[in-house]
Amino acid sequence: MGSTPDTGRFGATGTPAERQESKVLMEALNARKATLGADAQLPPEDRALTERILGEARRRSEQISASRNPAASSGTTAQAEGVPWWIWVAWVVAIAATVAAFRFLL
Repeated sequence: MGSTPDTGRFGATGTPAERQESKVLMEALNARKATLGADAQLPPEDRALTERILGEARRRSEQISASRNPAASSGTTAQAEGVPWWIWVAWVVAIAATVAAFRFLL
């Protein structure tokens, strides 16, 4: 069975938490649009406006998440340092000692 993403009422995909946040945002906007004087400016099914609002909500949510945990969402990957030369030498010596031990004991 193939899994299709749940697009919800507004056609937004994402995690359940993102969809819930978007739903809360849309409900808050709809509840306050008369108070804001935007009653005539917000058509009930404006897809472009809905997508823009949802995109802005996701972007803001990512910013908030990043500010709470800067190490997990820094956007840059740390460069790993190379293995020191003395560790390489120690591995070679350990492998050679293992081979020599098996050769002389067997």
